[in-house]
Amino acid sequence: MIALGSGRGTSTADKRVCWPFTRDPPSRPVRFVALTLLLVAGCDAGAPDDGPVEGDSITGTWEGIVPSRNLNEIVDTLRVAMTITQHGSDVTGNGTVSGPSGQQPFSVSSGGSYLHPLLSLPLTFGNPPPGGLKGNVGEDQMSFLGTMSGPGFSGTAKLHKVLGRVAP
Repeated sequence: MIALGSGRGTSTADKRVCWPFTRDPPSRPVRFVALTLLLVAGCDAGAPDDGPVEGDSITGTWEGIVPSRNLNEIVDTLRVAMTITQHGSDVTGNGTVSGPSGQQPFSVSSGGSYLHPLLSLPLTFGNPPPGGLKGNVGEDQMSFLGTMSGPGFSGTAKLHKVLGRVAP
């Protein structure tokens, strides 16, 4: 039997088997330093980073509605469809808002971001003024509730991620 303890009661041959590079096992201070270094190195090994985990993304096609009062104080229900792509906390994409007056295409301007649960997208439309989409993504990353604005509209946006359709 080979003893791995303090070395007491073991032969020189046993010590060579246990510690092949020296005749004696490492001293307690050396073992303490080695163990401390291993523990410190492993402390951050499982810590999450700021980016999303695979499968933990808002990338995809989103659809929903934005009830909004028009200039005549009539509530129009606008339809929103957009495809967005998430890279870390950065979000890019484009989409359309459709209503009684037709479609308004938009793109996500520079500065789109997602830090769960907050999604903030500056939107550029073909006509001024610029718009935006700000609010919270659901815990399941399949729903959104917030505000959306653009040329001639502003309202509460309720969107959902469409399964089966993913951004390229």
